Amino acid sequence: MHNSWLPTIRSRLYCLMLATLIPLLSLQAWYLYEGYRAKQASEFRENLEMAKAVAGTFNMFVEDVLHQESAIGIHLATPPRPLSVERMNGILAANKQAFPTVRDFAWLTPTGRIIASSLAKTIGVDVAERGYIRKITRGSKWSVSNLLPARSTGEPIFSICSGIRDRNGKLLGIALAAVDADKLSTILKLDLSRKGVISILDDKAMMVDSYPRRDVKWSERNVLAKRPAIGRALHGKVVTGVFPGLFAESKRIVACVPAGPGWVACVSRSEREVMAPIRYRTIQESIFSLLLTAAIFCAAFLLSRIISDPIGRLGRHALVLGTQTRTEPIEFKGPVELLELASAFNAMAEKIGDREERLRNSEEKYRELVENANCVILRMGLDGTIVYLNEFGQSLFGYTEQEIFGRHVVGAIVPEMDSAGRDLNLAIADILRNPHQHAISEYENVCKNGDRLWVLWANRAILDESGSISGVLSIGADITARKRAEENLRNSEREKAGILGSLRNVAVGYLDTRMRVIWTNSAVKHVFGLAPEEIEGKKCYEAIHARLQPCDNCPVRTSLQTGKPGEGETAAEDGRVWLVSSNPVKDSSGKVTNVVISSMDITARKEMEEALRGEIAERKQAEAMLRLDEARLQALWRLSQMSESSPDQIAEFALELLVGLTESQVGWIGFLDEAETVLTSHVWPTLDSPGPQMPLGAEELFGEAIRERRVVVVNDCKNVAFGNFPVNRIAVDRVMVVPVFDGERVAAIAGVGNKASAYDFSDARQLTLLLDGMWNIIEREQTEKHLRESESLAAMGRAMAALAHDMKTPLIAIGGFTRLAQKRLQDNSPVQELLEIAVKETARMEAMVKNMLDFSRPLELECASTDVGALVAECMKLVEPLATERKVRLSNRMASGPRLFARLDAARMKQVLINILTNGVQASPEGEQVIVDSHAKGEKLEVSVVDSGCGIARDKREQIFSPFYTSKKDGAGLGLPIVKKIVEAHRGRIEIVDNPEKGITFRVEIPIR
Repeated sequence: MHNSWLPTIRSRLYCLMLATLIPLLSLQAWYLYEGYRAKQASEFRENLEMAKAVAGTFNMFVEDVLHQESAIGIHLATPPRPLSVERMNGILAANKQAFPTVRDFAWLTPTGRIIASSLAKTIGVDVAERGYIRKITRGSKWSVSNLLPARSTGEPIFSICSGIRDRNGKLLGIALAAVDADKLSTILKLDLSRKGVISILDDKAMMVDSYPRRDVKWSERNVLAKRPAIGRALHGKVVTGVFPGLFAESKRIVACVPAGPGWVACVSRSEREVMAPIRYRTIQESIFSLLLTAAIFCAAFLLSRIISDPIGRLGRHALVLGTQTRTEPIEFKGPVELLELASAFNAMAEKIGDREERLRNSEEKYRELVENANCVILRMGLDGTIVYLNEFGQSLFGYTEQEIFGRHVVGAIVPEMDSAGRDLNLAIADILRNPHQHAISEYENVCKNGDRLWVLWANRAILDESGSISGVLSIGADITARKRAEENLRNSEREKAGILGSLRNVAVGYLDTRMRVIWTNSAVKHVFGLAPEEIEGKKCYEAIHARLQPCDNCPVRTSLQTGKPGEGETAAEDGRVWLVSSNPVKDSSGKVTNVVISSMDITARKEMEEALRGEIAERKQAEAMLRLDEARLQALWRLSQMSESSPDQIAEFALELLVGLTESQVGWIGFLDEAETVLTSHVWPTLDSPGPQMPLGAEELFGEAIRERRVVVVNDCKNVAFGNFPVNRIAVDRVMVVPVFDGERVAAIAGVGNKASAYDFSDARQLTLLLDGMWNIIEREQTEKHLRESESLAAMGRAMAALAHDMKTPLIAIGGFTRLAQKRLQDNSPVQELLEIAVKETARMEAMVKNMLDFSRPLELECASTDVGALVAECMKLVEPLATERKVRLSNRMASGPRLFARLDAARMKQVLINILTNGVQASPEGEQVIVDSHAKGEKLEVSVVDSGCGIARDKREQIFSPFYTSKKDGAGLGLPIVKKIVEAHRGRIEIVDNPEKGITFRVEIPIR
């Protein structure tokens, strides 16, 4: 009789019910617990958000009071005239009306004494020793006190005060607001439909006020004593948790956040009120779960009885079926499933009888198949004796059934030692112990007559009823013919390896269609520096060249693709070069199956060829350089003969020479102004004299040569921008630009383009030397020209000095007598107008004579350190009347910062600036402006006068500095020549620059020291 507690259908039904109910009940308990936690967390979040809102509202209230105090302080501390105490009290009372929660506003001296207040009885009170006043006097901008009892009424209040300071940080006074704590809830009140409580605590955790309103004794206001965790909120941290109530025993869900000046805002709600719905639902669901569990167990008990009884009858019938081949069919009544099970038992009994019959027939057929199989079928016992050997095996080894059965396999069909000297006793013993490890094996076998043969054996363990190995079944196939063919092949391979191994300088390899090395001779060590085992099995380009893809000119890939022999050179990164030949190996259908390659190191030969080519190239280059030097010297000699030519003519001739010298198709020469900003260009083959002028910024290529002070060569001009620089509509594909230097300044740039071959160093050298020679010739011509002009000017100066001296005395007399005649005639005399004309013309002649004397005399400067800003301002003030008359604005744009001083003759430089400013005002139309810009540029002072006039033609700019040249009908033509003379006497220079839009700029540059 079996134990009722062993696994039965009934017990398993109970276990199934428990396995289903326990997780469900656990899940329900977890769900209720999570609902409890979620409700509590939701309450924490809501309280925390409300506490943050209260803290924000309180902070805004404090900021509003501080802003109002700042306004009060500014009004009381800095009035146009001193205010009376009554006036100050009135201002404070008016401000109190805007803040119902403020008990009173007061104004304190920097020492802390109240001198004005909206509450008159507090005037004169000294509060200097209070902590929040000391914070202000020590440097704080504002402070808030903790909760205090009012002196007069004892009501709880707190103070907000602000320090009013001047720009230097000096304390002018203190504005103080006393806030009624009991009224604070009127501004902090929020919607609390859930019957929560809002509290605001000061920095000592004293309850300042709460909402809903509650009368609290002073001794009950200390919250820290009942809730020590609030201390963390006083240190700036958010605090949440369940804490005891302050005024009742019930616990409360509390959230506290920092608020403003070290205060704390708290929101709480009764835990009982929040969690009551959760607890009620938990009780209801628990009762329902217990009732459901009891009902399920009752149903399981009834169901188990219906199933277990019929199954017992089926079990007893199964025992009968196991002892008899055939049994009578079982008759059974019960559930449909058990009826089907009984039918299955009856069908199974019928099939078992049929199967036994078929099994006997199958054994006879199997025995016939084994006996007639064309392979060896051998069965061995665990001791190695032959239990069975089929007829094919008996015939193969030459034994009869009586001779072979019962003998040990070693000594019968397996020799003790094979031809290689291996002990086969050990091998057979290992097969018998671990047949699964020798599923396939090859062994040398022996026949009865002593002949040796090779058999490929498939071994399998034979297991008994307990699963232990009882023997080994082996099936063998004769592979003697194949083994002999393999031996012949190995001998052939050894002979081939011996032949190919004798080639020391030629590496030979045998590759498959994936370019993997199957075999290679030992010469790879000498040719590639790699051992054969380092290459075999790998792809050739990976093992030898460390590449992921075949080489670009790989002959192996060519042979694989075309089926033809290939040859080519491959190179490594270290400079080694190999000559590689490949020959395809094809099958009977013509398909390439393998490739034979041979490689030879030709690095030394290539180096010799390269050295020879380099020597030939150097010799040719030297011969070309010699020819170019001769051509350049001849060109320089021809340039030296042009001593009477102008710079433009010299430039044009030099341009034609440099185009021919470099075998180019087009060329350019551009002369730069002193600031290296404007080009005057010449172009070959159309020689425009002179060419167009343009700003340097428009030409990126030529600008690079000027900015970097070097030769620029571009042999591919696809992305080169020439801008507006004239190229005579010729498509330029290569160009070379050379700068020409005058000391450190770039005086000109030259370029050539469209040479048949690339420009190189020799072209740059020839152009540089030729252009240096050209510039020396131009400088020599300009120096001689300036010398001649200087001599002419000196002679003119002497003549002007003599003429001015002779004219000075008569002009003084004429002017004096004319003025005397004016005084003696009546004002309404018709002669008066004529005399006025004579006086003006005499004055003009006197000024002209003075300028002539100034121009003719040598300048003796009286230089001293001068404030440039003051000098420019004085000159602009002197020209201001003329500018006002012509309705032109003057603008001074001197750079900000410390004053700029320069060593110069102030009187002479004033003459320069007044002259240039006057010209600028006269040239500018009405409504425009003349700008003066002065600043230091390195070690030089630069003063620019920018006008808005019509400008000066470029061909006239040199003439305006010549004596007696003028475009004004009443001008003498000596103003700008004198200006230039004064500037050059200061070791400076003056230049004219076009403005981007209109007008010109006179730029004066002199050394600062």
